[in-house]
Amino acid sequence: MGAQVERFDAEPWAKQLNAAMKVGIVVVFAIAVFVPLEVLEGKGMTFRAPFFVGVAAIVPIIEKFGPLWPYRHLADCLIVAPFLIDTLGNLLGFYDRFNVTGDILHTVNRVLLVGAFHAFRF
Repeated sequence: MGAQVERFDAEPWAKQLNAAMKVGIVVVFAIAVFVPLEVLEGKGMTFRAPFFVGVAAIVPIIEKFGPLWPYRHLADCLIVAPFLIDTLGNLLGFYDRFNVTGDILHTVNRVLLVGAFHAFRF
């Protein structure tokens, strides 16, 4: 698995995908916090936004204190993805419309976070 992770991280489009994920989470939270949407009432988006967006800074901070070579784009994407998915689920009203959304998305999110852990390992 280590060779596949390194191959992904070395791809030129990996950096672009990583940047798109970071921009995506900031844009989604800007909408969630600053646009009053009925579907987001009681979801605590104003409280959650700094923490969720802060997750996007974890890998760059680790990189700053101990350079990772090559930069772990896959791990970075896998860390940001669950928070982006959860916020989009709230923004699009999936949690309110479909009872199983919480179970499905939270399971997928845990799998992504375990994948991020393993992407760091290799």
